Amino acid sequence: MVSGIKTADFTTFILGDLGQSVTIQTVTKTISNITGERTLTYAVGTSITVIFLRKNTIREYDVEGVLEKADAYMMAKTTDSVARNDKVTHDSNDYRIGTVITRNPDGATPMFDMCALHLLS
Repeated sequence: MVSGIKTADFTTFILGDLGQSVTIQTVTKTISNITGERTLTYAVGTSITVIFLRKNTIREYDVEGVLEKADAYMMAKTTDSVARNDKVTHDSNDYRIGTVITRNPDGATPMFDMCALHLLS
């Protein structure tokens, strides 16, 4: 357990210094009553500030647990309410959020959400 780290440290210092703007579109999933197929519908995009890490820059580094293998990773404020299957656009590339893991370095207070991103073709 790490002492002295606060959520404000992430939002003010880390996100303030390293943050990049991405567009996120929340998803609504519907399942057909007839065929059982699922349909994903994306809302209008909104801009949020995150730390965006490409696969080749993270070097599979994760001290708190195992990261899902992905094309990129994103660290977002917990108040941004990112969720699985949301679409993220960064540098004209579209990604789908795979897993979302909330990180609490002090063991109690959620500091940020770590998201695994999968490139959409």
